[in-house]
Amino acid sequence: MLKKYSVGIIGAGKIAQVRHIPEYKNNQETEVLAICDKSIARAAEVAKEYLIPHVSVDYLDIVNSPEIDAVSICTPNKDHWPIAVKALKAGKHVLIEKPISTTTAECRDLYRLAAEKKKVIMVGHNQRFSPVHKKVKSLIDQKEIGDIIQFTTNFKHGGPENWSVEGKNTWFLQKDSAQFGVLGDLGIHKIDLFQWFFNDMVKDSKCFTTDNDSNSTEENAVIILKMNKGVIGTISLSWNNPSQDHRSVIYGTKGTIVFGESYFGIEINYHNGKKKNIEVEPVLRNDGFPNSGVIDQFINEISGKCKPCISNKEVENSLETIINLSNTSN
Repeated sequence: MLKKYSVGIIGAGKIAQVRHIPEYKNNQETEVLAICDKSIARAAEVAKEYLIPHVSVDYLDIVNSPEIDAVSICTPNKDHWPIAVKALKAGKHVLIEKPISTTTAECRDLYRLAAEKKKVIMVGHNQRFSPVHKKVKSLIDQKEIGDIIQFTTNFKHGGPENWSVEGKNTWFLQKDSAQFGVLGDLGIHKIDLFQWFFNDMVKDSKCFTTDNDSNSTEENAVIILKMNKGVIGTISLSWNNPSQDHRSVIYGTKGTIVFGESYFGIEINYHNGKKKNIEVEPVLRNDGFPNSGVIDQFINEISGKCKPCISNKEVENSLETIINLSNTSN
């Protein structure tokens, strides 16, 4: 009989509703036992929809519950570190939405505490688990297009106000709660992804940003970066593109890999004139929606079925890059 891990959800916003809760429900080794939110009405509504037995307005009710084995932290960025500290000290495994924290000191503190308490801490860098990205990673590792020289990637959508439960009042647009704008929301995903693609880390980076309100977070950004091994690239980010844009191109000595123009397609253009198209099978949940893989990885790490897929050094480097870009952008 499978061991069931009891989970508490801290924060009942959209990411909890569309990813964490459904994917815990999809995993045979977990049960969602409790949920909390600063809006008790929202927590109660989500609990009713997903048949979650315990509802609270205070995350300490979840953190201090002896029945809870693990927590998902789905709160504004500024709250990640203090909640995670209390959860780890209470002996819980912790999954945190990215970014892990708002400073590198906090990041190091969490990994130190997790090691001390012998608990799993994981950040929701879901792009590593995409079937398309896994295939691209294997193509790079196999040197399908030779040595990598350069890359360009886009991550653009209509902005968090279009999907957040708070709409235009979303915390994503408030500097105090979010600390970062599009850099921390979308940029950190791409930095983590390409560090993983290339088995390398960012060495240097520059950034230009724009926003419509100086009191809000940045809405658009273009990042130029160089990896330790010499690969250079650009990352273009926006919260002002309702049609979305996820196109990426990786340039090698033998050709290019293009992906993100469709949900599951990859195109390889070789310098000798040949082409190859690959269609990757999606991984779906029981409800028919794509499975991000984050929850399954988290539970597998807790149960000892696999080792952590993202190192603390990688997490810290991605965060440090975003912080530096945010502080020095023009």
